[in-house]
Amino acid sequence: MKIYEYGNQNKSKILLIHGMWMTHEMMLPYVDQLMDDYHIIAPDLTGHGSDKGRFESAQKEAAEITDWLMQNQMKELALVFGVSLGSVIAMNVISHEELLHTHCAVMEGASLTRVHGVEWLFRAMFREMKKHPETIANLYASMPRLDADVQQKLLDTMANTDKEELFNLVHACNSYPFEECPLSPELQRHLFFEFGNRDSHLVCQKAIRKYYPEAKITTRKGYGHCGYMFVHGKDYAALLRSYMEKEK
Repeated sequence: MKIYEYGNQNKSKILLIHGMWMTHEMMLPYVDQLMDDYHIIAPDLTGHGSDKGRFESAQKEAAEITDWLMQNQMKELALVFGVSLGSVIAMNVISHEELLHTHCAVMEGASLTRVHGVEWLFRAMFREMKKHPETIANLYASMPRLDADVQQKLLDTMANTDKEELFNLVHACNSYPFEECPLSPELQRHLFFEFGNRDSHLVCQKAIRKYYPEAKITTRKGYGHCGYMFVHGKDYAALLRSYMEKEK
């Protein structure tokens, strides 16, 4: 894992955690309007972007991020923003309430599912995407500022993902340990989930309501997995700011 920092280091902290086969740079356009007012912490997850390691589990990624925050005396976060796989890791991070005080958390397309028997299907789908990288390029085509260098990192990440690592990535997106990640009612009230109504991960909303009854779930009509974020990139920083302002 490699961790990057942007903005004013004396300001309140925002943690961004990207999704599977993304890079930290792909998250930056969504907080462009926040960089003058906040200190941005954005990792390249293991095996993604500029990191050449092997992804093992969401829990290991969360532990590395939490350790880094503790080592750098960052025990208070104004916002934690996780996308898809990044939401799984982010939820593991914020659950360490004895270490971290999170003022607001937004999870886009949270992959908190636990559906028996579907992982083989997703592994097959991602193997096909590796064979046809233009499909992933098309998926992210609407994202703001996806320049050639970032696109190449994206393609390299896909190409370097072997069978075992793909298994780990898919499993991380379908094995969220709700029981092991309890959140206080106070933190739940500052937790927001964003889904498209065509997102297959929306099936986890029942479990979210069971384990985090105070959290708020917004369903965007007409969008698939993370589709609202991709299409409305220019407005997403304002959406994140509105969530933070609402919770002050």
